[in-house]
Amino acid sequence: NGNLTVINSNTNFASSISFAAAPQAVVNINGTNNLLQLTSGNGSINLTGNGTMNINQNLVLNCSSGSGTFSTTSGGSGVTNLNTGAALVTSTFSAGTLSLTNFNQIGNTPQTLTLTGTSALVFNNASFDANLTAVAPKLNLANSTFDGTTVLTINGNAAEICPGGNIFNGTTTINHQGSKTFAMASSTGDQFNGNVTFNRTGIGSLNVANSGTTSFGGNLTITGSATNFGFTGGTISFNGNTNQTLTPLASGLSVPRLTVNKSAGNLVLAGGLSVTTNLNLANGGILLNSNLLTMATGNAAALTRTNGYIISESIDLQSNRARALSRLRWNIGTNTGSYLFPFGTSIGEYIPVTFNVTTPGDNTFGSIFMST
Repeated sequence: NGNLTVINSNTNFASSISFAAAPQAVVNINGTNNLLQLTSGNGSINLTGNGTMNINQNLVLNCSSGSGTFSTTSGGSGVTNLNTGAALVTSTFSAGTLSLTNFNQIGNTPQTLTLTGTSALVFNNASFDANLTAVAPKLNLANSTFDGTTVLTINGNAAEICPGGNIFNGTTTINHQGSKTFAMASSTGDQFNGNVTFNRTGIGSLNVANSGTTSFGGNLTITGSATNFGFTGGTISFNGNTNQTLTPLASGLSVPRLTVNKSAGNLVLAGGLSVTTNLNLANGGILLNSNLLTMATGNAAALTRTNGYIISESIDLQSNRARALSRLRWNIGTNTGSYLFPFGTSIGEYIPVTFNVTTPGDNTFGSIFMST
C-alpha cells in the first residue's frame, strides 16, 4: 500500500526483476508515488509472469540508457491491469523497450506515452478503454484493441513490421514521421471501426493492409505524402452502415484490391481512385461524386459484384456541369472480353452496361471511358 520504487542498475549481465511470477500470485500497487527505472545494461523489469498485476495509482517508467525491457507480461500468461484513475507516465524513456503485453487499461483516464531517443513501444494483446496518445521512435502493434480516440506517432529511423489483428473503435490517426518503413497488418488484417487518418510526413514508407483484409467502418483520409495499401497482397474493405467518405491526396489513391460490402449507405469518393487488381462490389454503392474511378487492369474479370453497384448520377448538364465529371475508366490495353460497368440508381435499381471487346486494339493504352 506504500510507495513503490524499483531500480535495476546492474551493468554486468542481463539481470531481471520480476513480480507475480506464479499463476496464483496477485500484486497490487496502491501507493501514490511509484517508480520503476532501468538505468543501464540490458536488464529487465517484468510486472507479471503468470500472475496478475493491478496498478491502482500512477506508475512512472524511466529508461535513459542501455537496451533493457519493461514488460507487463514476460513469457507467460500473466495479466497487468491499469485500473480506473491510474496512468502510466513515461517521464524519461529514451532507450530500451516498453512492452505492453497482456495489458488492460480500464476506465476513461486518458493515457499519454512519450518515448524518445532509440526506444521502442510495443502493444501486444493490449487493450485501452480511454483516449491514447503515443509517440515513439519505434512502434509495433499486434492483436490489440483501442476503444477511445487514438493518435499514434512513429518518428524514428528503424523499420517496423506490425503483425496486425488490431481493432480501432474510435477516431484514429496514424502519423508516420520516420525515415524507414512502417508496415501494418503484415500477417492478418486490422479493423478501423471509426474514422481514420493516415498522415505520412517522413521519408519512410507507410504501408497499410499488407496482408489479409483490413476493414474500414468510417471515413478514410490520406494526408501528407502517399500511403501504400495492400502492398503484399492485402485487401481493403469498406463495411460501415452509413455513408463513408474516402479522401485521398490531390493526386488520387491507387489500391490493388478493394471490397465494398456495406449494409447501408454508400462509399463516397472525395478524389480520384484507381484499382489495379480487383474491385469487388458485394453490397452498397460507390458515389463517384464528380471524381474519376479507374480500373487500371485489362482483366475483364477484375470487377466483380454480388449486389453492389456504381451510382449513376442523374445530372442536368446546364445547371450542374461539375457532376458530369463523375467518370469510370477501364484501361483494357490490347485485351478482349466482356467488360461490365455495374451501374445502379440512387435507390438501388441495377442498370448495368456491358462492352464486348472481341478484337484487340493496337494501343497498349486503350481504354473504355464512361460518364456515370
